[in-house]
Amino acid sequence: MIADLVTGQPRDIYGPMSILGASITAGEVAANDDLSISDRVVLFASLLASVNLFLAVFNFLPLPPLDGGHIAGALYEKARRLTARALSRPDPGPFDTATLLPVAYVVGGFLILSGVALIIADILSPIQIF
Repeated sequence: MIADLVTGQPRDIYGPMSILGASITAGEVAANDDLSISDRVVLFASLLASVNLFLAVFNFLPLPPLDGGHIAGALYEKARRLTARALSRPDPGPFDTATLLPVAYVVGGFLILSGVALIIADILSPIQIF
């Protein structure tokens, strides 16, 4: 996407877009007079559902700043306790999630950088669906 932006190539309609790009696409769908009102409503609803489904699935990735990271930490703690109980060892205590902060910083930085890159790409070279 960034290479296409630098070289001036048109963006792939199936490529990633930011929330700004999704808003532009929704505006194009709503303003298209070639489509019937029912088609516009269906396209708009499917775009909205796609964005919400992506955010839900993405949030479950087992990365520390996301909810999936918290779930993975809880599962790891439970596995440690079950292993300690099975081996007749004392309870190891709660897992210190602060040890994962460097990973959370890297993931957060990547999310911010990719979000900014997508917003810039959506401003300079928006995806054209019609």
